[in-house]
Amino acid sequence: MLGTYGATFVIADIATAHLNIITGALLHSIIIVTAVAHAMLLEETRSWAERRTDISLMLFLVCLPLADLTRLVALGLPLEHLPIEARPGIVAIILAVGVVSTLRAIGISRQEMGLWLAGARPEVLMAMSGLPLGLLGSTLASPSQPIQDRGSVAVLLWAVAVGCVGAVEEMIFRGLLQRVAARVLGWIAVPFTAILSSTAVLSERSLSLVLYAVLVSLIFGAWVHRYHRITGVLIAHSLMAAGMFVVWPVLL
Repeated sequence: MLGTYGATFVIADIATAHLNIITGALLHSIIIVTAVAHAMLLEETRSWAERRTDISLMLFLVCLPLADLTRLVALGLPLEHLPIEARPGIVAIILAVGVVSTLRAIGISRQEMGLWLAGARPEVLMAMSGLPLGLLGSTLASPSQPIQDRGSVAVLLWAVAVGCVGAVEEMIFRGLLQRVAARVLGWIAVPFTAILSSTAVLSERSLSLVLYAVLVSLIFGAWVHRYHRITGVLIAHSLMAAGMFVVWPVLL
């Protein structure tokens, strides 16, 4: 069942990249409606609470719409009239509200999500890996839209906003989706989630960028699966996104 939803998610991203945005957005919307309806059906089934697989599937169905939301916000949010440095902040707020609402709905605590520190050295090393990863990503990605005011304050605000989007996306894919998928798939949840989080770059039509996204997602996912912590990965993704789309393009 998870494979069916995952395959449909990938097809929606492929449709966005190779057909048109409307088709991709429609497919992602259908996934959201289907997942919510499926979760409600499981909840109404008397015996669902007695079966661990059904509980895990229901948690996955509740979390999956957040992944689709990351695509819909990127595809359909009318932000053209806003300054470029303000747009990522709006996206981050919308996604963060979704994450908080989902956490409350399924009852996952901050500790269960992996938002805690233990063993500072490896955590710091993982967090700092976002800097070289961002530099590598900036050499592979298409040039981003230049910021109108390249003053230090504007660049800082833009970088912080983009970093927040990266952090929230990490909470969605590794903090929630991979964690609940692992209850059914075990370690296979790592590549499963890596594929879902990476297909967003298909629209760039760059094989090297797709491979980069998959590799980074596998590294982040393997770390979270092994250490059951997301703090270092969350910071790494934040630094990577800010560096890839803002800092390194401005500096270089």
